[in-house]
Amino acid sequence: MNEMPRQVGDPRSAPTLSIASLSVAVRTPDKSTRRVVDEVSFTIDPGRMVALVGESGSGKTMIGRAVLGLLPPVARVEAGRIAFDGKDLARASEAELRAVRGREIGMVFQEPMVSLNPALTVGFQMMEALRLHHRLPAEEARKRSLEMLERVKILDPAGCFRAYPHQYSGGMRQRIMLASVLVMRPKLLIADEPTTALDALIQKEVMDIMAALTRDIGTAVLLVSHDLGMVANYADQVVMLRQGKVVESGATADILLAPKHEYTRMLLESLPERKASGDRRQASGETLVEIDNVSVEFRKKPRFFWQRPGVFRAVDKASLTLKQGETLAVVGESGSGKTTIGRALVRLAEESEGSIRFEGREVTAFDARSLAAYRLQTQMVFQDPFSSLDPRMTLAAIVAEGLRTLPGLARAERDRRAREMLAEVGLPGDYGDRHPHELSGGQRQRVSIARAIVATPKLLVADEPVSALDVTVQKQILRLFTALQEKFGFSYLFISHDLGVVEQIADRVVVMYRGRILECGTRDQVYDSPRHPYTLKLLAATPRIARTAEQGYALVRHAGEETPAPTGFAYFAGEGEPVMHEVAPGHVVALKAAA
Repeated sequence: MNEMPRQVGDPRSAPTLSIASLSVAVRTPDKSTRRVVDEVSFTIDPGRMVALVGESGSGKTMIGRAVLGLLPPVARVEAGRIAFDGKDLARASEAELRAVRGREIGMVFQEPMVSLNPALTVGFQMMEALRLHHRLPAEEARKRSLEMLERVKILDPAGCFRAYPHQYSGGMRQRIMLASVLVMRPKLLIADEPTTALDALIQKEVMDIMAALTRDIGTAVLLVSHDLGMVANYADQVVMLRQGKVVESGATADILLAPKHEYTRMLLESLPERKASGDRRQASGETLVEIDNVSVEFRKKPRFFWQRPGVFRAVDKASLTLKQGETLAVVGESGSGKTTIGRALVRLAEESEGSIRFEGREVTAFDARSLAAYRLQTQMVFQDPFSSLDPRMTLAAIVAEGLRTLPGLARAERDRRAREMLAEVGLPGDYGDRHPHELSGGQRQRVSIARAIVATPKLLVADEPVSALDVTVQKQILRLFTALQEKFGFSYLFISHDLGVVEQIADRVVVMYRGRILECGTRDQVYDSPRHPYTLKLLAATPRIARTAEQGYALVRHAGEETPAPTGFAYFAGEGEPVMHEVAPGHVVALKAAA
């Protein structure tokens, strides 16, 4: 009798990738070597997704790069076997690795602009790989590329094919990168933090597309991530890494929902969780900032000199208030105008209409002297601390920059205050003499916070301050934000796409979409009684791991997932001017204007 054909995920199928006792060592400055991956073993079957999870520095990315033979010059495979399709890639020649890369093993990087050439069209880059590896004629390569762009839900595949990567948002670029990799129909896909900087809705769309396409074509996936909720929602198996070693591995439900190892439990306990309202510092009730019908527009450069420049309205008639000592979170997808509102507040962007009042004074009418004084009272913490810190300056000098415009302060006094503030954020002693490249990501974010608050401002705009940090460092930074607010009493405008972080830190929440405010209320109102369809959609797209009454863990979604979407609410910009309607005290939602 003939044997039945083996299906994707069939336990009798040979593994797509089998890693056995893999060790990777790096050369240190003193010429010795240090293992960053130590005796790691796991397998991935066709059509299955295995996630490598752990803190920064645990060796996750090194394993992915070792598979492709893309280790940095200071690293090398010291021992072990990387078996792929009958070949040991750990001992393959450069020519053999080139034949495998792209055609049989694809890789999606964390930042798609690093791997997409900005000087070439999307279509050229997709066709180049098909013609190089599969020897397809141009018309067939074009047809396959357009089909894959359509499958990853690009609205205008033909337009995208002719466009350049920089013309798209981060989420769209990640879809293009995914299409570029999967059009080759690889046997193995390595996805290195593919959704870290994406908002909840785009993250869900990208992961859904990746999961569906890999199931359809039988691709095995090696997912590198520190997002435990996302891993629990999509991965079949988990390999938990710590300092290069496997501490726990197995089925996702067994590892993340019933952890045995104390390190896994520590990671789960570091996940953001809601604190009771009574546990937080209460705002004074006095209004610090009032934004009234503010719009911010950017001009698009015309394609031809005789055309008029186009106008893009990033913020459209937004109104909100912020009290002293309060944390107001602004959430929404990429391009919703969150960051633009923050930049307008600190005068890094100029409004085209509307009013911004700070302590009752009209900010838009300030002269140069008043504006300089205002900027001391409003500071910003940027998303990427490394790009906002001067690599040539010491940490003490960087923080002291925040005191430069204060009158009557000698250099020695500025240095003393800077070092005191560094100690305040957990960087005491000789940290002041170090440079940014000597710090971890979390430490650099602490320096950014110290620089922002050294002049004791009244308002701090925090723009995605923890989006690129793993859960343990994220927990430390969020605790730091809360402790500093308790001590100095400033207000936060906290911009984030991570609803779990917002749930932990916010007093009130504003939901934005395409430049407009669609819902605003207290944290409990927005999370427990969401009223706008878009808010419901955001909450439903955010899986999280929560502790159960039995001291175990479960994968859940935020409250509001099952609430039926109400009708009559303004959603898209083309639906006319929205009218803000109060559905409960302090809880307002955008309604469609009456016809």
